[in-house]
Amino acid sequence: MASPEAQRLVKTVNDFTTRAKDSYGARVTNFDLTQFMRRLPTLANSEEGRRQIIKQMQIINDINRTYEKSLHDVIDEYGGIRNIDYDQAEQMANKRSKSEIEKLKKEFKKIGTEYEISYNKAVDSRKKITPKDHVSVERADGSQGYIPKDQVGNFLKIPGNKVL
Repeated sequence: MASPEAQRLVKTVNDFTTRAKDSYGARVTNFDLTQFMRRLPTLANSEEGRRQIIKQMQIINDINRTYEKSLHDVIDEYGGIRNIDYDQAEQMANKRSKSEIEKLKKEFKKIGTEYEISYNKAVDSRKKITPKDHVSVERADGSQGYIPKDQVGNFLKIPGNKVL
């Protein structure tokens, strides 16, 4: 049995896949769906990684909702879809929603920067305490440490390992 949090993540991801046609158009192929699914969080992601991906998903939904609301409002103001050319309604909706969408895009770009700053500080601290003739490293599992310089070649042969 999976934890309630794991079950909720799987449900959220599955619910989000119903919106694949928003990214790929009305006809979604198996390839499109596979590509779309690769962008979604899994339990293999770290907790922080899942949090960031879910935040990105929320912002994308907010962008889509903002545009769709603007489009709906324009059409309503003209008394329905028969009273305005759809292309014109889209242009007006784009103009109306532009500032809010720009704010959301800026928020999207900020995701992960706090984590990166914290990570870089931790790496700098690790480098300062690394003994002479050793190198700071990060293992594929995310743990950090240091190894003798002459072992770096073998260390890097393991996928995911890296020198800091």
